[in-house]
Amino acid sequence: MKSALFFWGTFLIFTGVLLLLNNFNLLTADFSELVGWWPLLLVIWGAVLLKIPELAKNILMALAGVLSAMIIITFISGGISFVDSFKGNKDFENETTSNCNRSEAVPAKGIKDAKLNFSGGAGKFVVGSTDEYLYKINSGSALCDIDIDNPNDTTIVLNYSFVDNDGGGRYSKIEVYDMLDWDIDISAGASSLILNLNELKVKSLSIDAGASNATIKLSADFPITKVKINCGAATLEIEIPNDAACSVQGDMTLSKTNFAGLSMNSSGVFISDNYYQNVNKIDFYIDGALSNISIIRR
Repeated sequence: MKSALFFWGTFLIFTGVLLLLNNFNLLTADFSELVGWWPLLLVIWGAVLLKIPELAKNILMALAGVLSAMIIITFISGGISFVDSFKGNKDFENETTSNCNRSEAVPAKGIKDAKLNFSGGAGKFVVGSTDEYLYKINSGSALCDIDIDNPNDTTIVLNYSFVDNDGGGRYSKIEVYDMLDWDIDISAGASSLILNLNELKVKSLSIDAGASNATIKLSADFPITKVKINCGAATLEIEIPNDAACSVQGDMTLSKTNFAGLSMNSSGVFISDNYYQNVNKIDFYIDGALSNISIIRR
């Protein structure tokens, strides 16, 4: 179909030009409002299937190519995500609710290791620390549940599930005891995450979060802290100590990355200058296509 060539031609040209501008920080236009117009693509493609003049078909397909390119670039540049209603709104970190408030006393002295398994759909989630409880929950959903398991005398496991029962993107905050060594596993849908883990001793962190906006603060308290993140069309801002040694690898296809103070070695892994000198390290593995990923050293 000849008109299809107009779509692919304009799409590839505009995508390439906008990618170049974005990579060199020359893209100042904000296309985020165009995302709401994506159903127009269906209208255009439907119109092309009708018996209309060939010139009109070509113009419509060229327009579809331009619109598609702008929408794709919007996701890549981090201008919007599927959770744009939460983006940039950090006020919910201190939000208070009353539907599900729970807490548990600190564990016996023999407990050294802990694991948090956190699961939820779309929503606004905060994970932080407390020195008063094993855990403390403040959730806007009545359907939140936590199960505690003791697989051995030195380990405790918290399984916390959150359900947004009315589709409103509800809020949930969980704080965990800062005197234990933590493995944290977070599974969420299109969500907004604030993970204030810099006061926690985190051995490993795993995040499966889809299209999300996430702010993550980490310390470097172990010889190796492993961080694995799986996301798509996401915005990630990761903060680590200024003197922390770290490495970053993974599949970040068509993503915009900012790894200040890191350089790529011969194996394609980004590493800090002090990686081989420091005793404690943070190793990142990130699968984040079409994402905006930053690692900030403070």
